[in-house]
Amino acid sequence: MVRFGMGEYVKNILYNIISVLLLAATFVAMVIFSSNISAQAKMNKFYKPYIDNDSVITGNMGSQFDIDELGLVKLERALYSQEIQCYSTAVWDLKECIVYEEYVMKNLTPKLKEGKIVMNGSGDMLNVLITENRNGVAVGDVIELNFFTVEGMEEGRTITIQAKVMGVIKSGQKLFYGNGVKISRNMSLNDVIGTHNFEQLGYSMIIIPEGEMMKISEEILWDAGRCLLKFQEDITEEERNYNYRKLIDYETQYGISGMIETFPQMSSFVELHKEETENIILTNAPLCVAIVILVAICIVCMVSIRNARSMKYYATLYICGMPLNNAMIFAGIEMAINSILAILLGTAIIEIQMKREIFGEINCVLNIEQWLIIIGISVFMIASVMITTFKTLKERSPMSVLRDTAY
Repeated sequence: MVRFGMGEYVKNILYNIISVLLLAATFVAMVIFSSNISAQAKMNKFYKPYIDNDSVITGNMGSQFDIDELGLVKLERALYSQEIQCYSTAVWDLKECIVYEEYVMKNLTPKLKEGKIVMNGSGDMLNVLITENRNGVAVGDVIELNFFTVEGMEEGRTITIQAKVMGVIKSGQKLFYGNGVKISRNMSLNDVIGTHNFEQLGYSMIIIPEGEMMKISEEILWDAGRCLLKFQEDITEEERNYNYRKLIDYETQYGISGMIETFPQMSSFVELHKEETENIILTNAPLCVAIVILVAICIVCMVSIRNARSMKYYATLYICGMPLNNAMIFAGIEMAINSILAILLGTAIIEIQMKREIFGEINCVLNIEQWLIIIGISVFMIASVMITTFKTLKERSPMSVLRDTAY
């Protein structure tokens, strides 16, 4: 029986090749569409634990030490871009280093041009990521990073730590750092996180996973950066005003000019962010409709063509004694083979696009959401073919099928 099924598959090889190509094109289109939506969902997930109408975003805040020293009332949690002052003779255009805590690394993971992310590596060297740079620093290179220390601040003394580059970050990635942009009322949450585009900014940056900082024994000097402050839900107006005064005093004391002048309600940020999200969805809506239509056409056409070409063959086998269920199984196996080949082809195209960007800078990733969509379409296609084959042979006599398909 397997020989009969494979014989029919080879007989319809041209149809099967076209079927694989159409399915692969559908998979790629669905991945591109879902990737754009996933990128925005990823940003929303990043902000969610720290954002409500009483939250505050500061433009320049130092380390956790500064937040603790402020003595803010009913502070539930804080997320800050831990920026430190350092330089390297190997990376002369290096502006600053950012320390990514585990939450930021997992929920705002930068795309890499090459290499991998190491959160807690072994050995004494720091495992770091670097943005695209004009110094030729690549994956596997060992560079020296010079950090300013608290004890040697007045003398300008630094300590030198060797660091191994584990990955190179693609240009145009969202990075959680201050980027020198002053917080204002007309910003959305997307604007708060800086986009590092090497071609436009002209400088490079280094990201150090927080776990790697445990390898530095001396207390280093932290720079000012972004900070998201979320307060408890039962905070009163009086307590809120007290916190605002503390933040303003902090700005006055250290002469920082990048914080929110009037600490506007977070609702303005959230509202603008909501509008941007809706615009992204509306922008992708025509693509979504086109993809749905493409999938529907693919399913209807492939099932119809396949049944028209194979029904006579299966009717003949049915008359010769083959059980009805076997015809249904053969049809399902045939479409399963096409689906697997289409997944392999589509995945290869997506992987090439992610590495080589042959179609330009298109947001294209393969996460669990994209795999679920691909598998869902494949299962639906296989089920459609099996059900259609079974119903046709069951509702019509084999002789009628042979007469209608005679040629």
